[in-house]
Amino acid sequence: QLYDHDKDGILNLKGAQKVLKCLGLRLSEEEAQSMISLVSSDTCGYSVSFNEYLKLVSLQRRREPDEEVMIEVFRSLDPTNSGEISEEKFRKIMKNKKEFLKKILRK
Repeated sequence: QLYDHDKDGILNLKGAQKVLKCLGLRLSEEEAQSMISLVSSDTCGYSVSFNEYLKLVSLQRRREPDEEVMIEVFRSLDPTNSGEISEEKFRKIMKNKKEFLKKILRK
C-alpha cells in the first residue's frame, strides 16, 4: 500500500521502480521495463500485480547482489567517505529502518 496509491493491487512502472530500489536495484526506466517484462502480462505500461511482484522478487533473490550495489548502499551510510560506520550510527539506522528506507528512496 505504500506505493500502490490508488490501492488497486497493481504498481505502475514508477512504483515498481521504487520498490525495486528498496531491494537495492537502482534501475533506469528501460532496465526496469526489461526486468518487469519477465513477469508482467502488461506489455504496454509495465504494471506489476502483487503476484507478478512476488515472482520478480523470487527471481532477484536467487541472484547475488553485485559489488556496485553493495558499495552504493555503504556509501549512503558513510557520507564522509571514511570507510567506517560507527556503532552508534548503525544502531540508530536499525532503530529507524523506515526513515532510512524513505531517505534512500528520495535519492
